[in-house]
Amino acid sequence: MRLPKPLEAIIIGMILFVAIIIFWEGVRRLVLGYPPAGSPEDTAAWVMENNKHPDLCFKMGALSIPFPAPLYSKMGPSTESNRKLCVFLIAQKMKDPRICELLLPGEYGLACISDLWPEVLPEDGCGWDVSNPKIFQCRHIGGPLRKSAICNDFSDNVKQFSACISYTASRDKSLEQCKNIPDADIRLFCQIKMKAWMDYPELRDSFYFGKQIPSDNP
Repeated sequence: MRLPKPLEAIIIGMILFVAIIIFWEGVRRLVLGYPPAGSPEDTAAWVMENNKHPDLCFKMGALSIPFPAPLYSKMGPSTESNRKLCVFLIAQKMKDPRICELLLPGEYGLACISDLWPEVLPEDGCGWDVSNPKIFQCRHIGGPLRKSAICNDFSDNVKQFSACISYTASRDKSLEQCKNIPDADIRLFCQIKMKAWMDYPELRDSFYFGKQIPSDNP
């Protein structure tokens, strides 16, 4: 039994539409090299699994057929937010602050860099003594609290010594001091953060550069 012509035309149209979507998605991925459609997590995983450059996150959703975008375009994060999250996820997974530079200038880029500090110093808690900001202190997991105003006093522990120099460089806003850090991971962290300070003056009032948040208390 032959279908009515209007219904037949609708079915043929739907088949052609699906075929076009499949064809165009293939063009996007295989010819243009764009990431497949998906969430920021999916795109980040695709980039890493295929050894692609993280900047492909910024092509996430590009040239996609918008259907059925009108149904959900006003729901959830924006495309720009999803693209930035994709970069952020890759940086955290790869533990590489250089990837965070793709998010600069912007607070999100600084947050990306700062969130990697626990990765470069995973077993030591270090920072300035609140009661005396000139004193640097560190404690290894299960170890004693060590304090000193001189970084060389931590030289028997490469991680703590490197952390002290990094904190000092951050306090003095000195990219040059980062070069003296023996631990490669902490040195890279320091260099990327101080480079951001030098390159983006508009970010210097950021919390991530030590800007104090005003208190509500008088």
